[in-house]
Amino acid sequence: MIIELEQVVAQPLTDVFPVFADIGRRPEWVKPAVERTPLTADPVGPGSTYRAIDKYPGRRVEFVHELQAFERGRLLEESWTGPMAGTMVTRFTAVGDSTELAITMEINASGTAKILAPLMKRWLVRALRKDF
Repeated sequence: MIIELEQVVAQPLTDVFPVFADIGRRPEWVKPAVERTPLTADPVGPGSTYRAIDKYPGRRVEFVHELQAFERGRLLEESWTGPMAGTMVTRFTAVGDSTELAITMEINASGTAKILAPLMKRWLVRALRKDF
């Protein structure tokens, strides 16, 4: 399943990128994210990994979240394991006092998640827009 999303965040790039790039802070602004515990030492960059726990309706999922690519203020590429394993590439562009995010997410659902993928895609897009 591929999700492509563009979103404008009404904050400057200098504020948005550090929060977005710090995977450990995801539970502050991503509703399903319960926990992101670093498994690697700082500084944050390619290879940084986190033990992640998300909560979806009816289930709690544990997985590993890894930062694959990191270009400060421009690009993040992430991957994660689990029944909804996937990747997400986010490009950042300053637009005045706001930040435009161009996101491409590829999710390789397995098991029951694969059956529910078409419904989950709509839910994920709505959830991502709310989180941003």
